[in-house]
Amino acid sequence: MADRGSRAAQAALAFRSVAQAWLGARNDASLAAMGVAAVDILALGGLWYATGDLAAPAAAAVALNGVDAWHIHQVRASARSLACLPARPCGVAVRTGGVGLA
Repeated sequence: MADRGSRAAQAALAFRSVAQAWLGARNDASLAAMGVAAVDILALGGLWYATGDLAAPAAAAVALNGVDAWHIHQVRASARSLACLPARPCGVAVRTGGVGLA
């Protein structure tokens, strides 16, 4: 009986360790995203202040989002090309980054 209790305690400790590592990674990613967003807002605000026209930062924001969308498309296209390797016939579902590709 003591063996079962110690295994349960070890499992609980392992779960807490994994959960803590996951939360730490999520926190780091959130801080990085917050920093990027803050720099983006300051740069666009500076562009608006320098030009005195809201169209310039709006065009810059659209261009930045277009680049992000292009990169996302490239990552998804490369994941699709990896789904058709010789070891795996095309059409087999592959899980990549939480997105199922067929």
